[in-house]
Amino acid sequence: MATNIIKLNKGSDFSSVIIWKDSSGNAVDLTGYTVAIYGADDYLAANMTASITNASAGEITLGLEWSESMGTRDNQHYFRVRITQGSYDVSTNLLYFEVT
Repeated sequence: MATNIIKLNKGSDFSSVIIWKDSSGNAVDLTGYTVAIYGADDYLAANMTASITNASAGEITLGLEWSESMGTRDNQHYFRVRITQGSYDVSTNLLYFEVT
């Protein structure tokens, strides 16, 4: 399982768009799906957002508002993204912010 690193400068907010793709590299239509952050420590989860911003294009926007409590922790903050539709549940590989 791959780990994906998102670099974050200490004290900075973060926003990024990711496109959910199928095994052929085509964007997955996320109409009717929900997205959430999970597997993160409370201090990270409280400051993160995930939303589907263009369902037909498979677009998900991740956001993080910097909190000073993050600066007192290790410099790696782990989380996953969960995408669900009814009983269908897809979870990403492990992702993490690396604070520099």
